[in-house]
Amino acid sequence: MNDVKEKLKHLIKVKKISAIQLLSEDIGLAEDEVIATIQEMIQEGILEGHFSDDNSRFFLKLDIPEPPTRTVEEEPLPFMEYDTRPGKIVALLGLSVMIAGAILHAAVAGNELAENAFYIMSFIGVATMICGCYYIGRRPTP
Repeated sequence: MNDVKEKLKHLIKVKKISAIQLLSEDIGLAEDEVIATIQEMIQEGILEGHFSDDNSRFFLKLDIPEPPTRTVEEEPLPFMEYDTRPGKIVALLGLSVMIAGAILHAAVAGNELAENAFYIMSFIGVATMICGCYYIGRRPTP
């Protein structure tokens, strides 16, 4: 009986055969006897796994290793660092110029020359803000 168990263990663990029919053909036992032997091996702790719902296959328990955890001491790689402060500063500067142009435009309503100047000022603010956002968005991919 030990030879049968050793052969079953070899077929299941090394050759990765899971079909009970193939196991019974290789060993020369009936399928019911193979199932009973595998159940004995499970109870003895030789094998770990489970049968399919129709008892046509035996699946080994998978040993899934845990993913490595990142330690706190690890620093990001140099190519992963990207300073977005200049882009944020330029975008905020453009936003403030745009807001200032809108406020001053409202303050001098009626003077066509001043309104046109503040329209230009608002447009420069929009362009500056777009440049800052573009700088932020140009982060190189790793």
